[in-house]
Amino acid sequence: MRKEDENKFGQLMSTIAAHYKSELSVLIIDMYWESLKQYTYEEVRDATFTHLKDVEKGQFMPKIADLIGIIQTSKGTDSKTAWLEVMNEIRRVGSYSAPNVPERSLEAIRRIGGWRNICAM
Repeated sequence: MRKEDENKFGQLMSTIAAHYKSELSVLIIDMYWESLKQYTYEEVRDATFTHLKDVEKGQFMPKIADLIGIIQTSKGTDSKTAWLEVMNEIRRVGSYSAPNVPERSLEAIRRIGGWRNICAM
């Protein structure tokens, strides 16, 4: 998530807590933020709604690990598609031009060391 998602995320967490009749302190919301900020807001929101609809686990407030598990499970085929997009961009533009890939893929590329490092692999 990006810094500008922080308010939306706080509202989401407060709404979920109200649904479960729980109270979340600022420290707890910060703990969720720090643990989940590597994902997009949309991924976290979607994982939260998936958790809500789960017949067994959805009876309780989602733990951080619940949300991460849902996100990682949903990324199974998405990550393969994203890697294929990156490979196609390597062939298309090479290391001296900017790739045209989704923001999530760009963030992963930055974490690995940048576009030139990916192309050199």
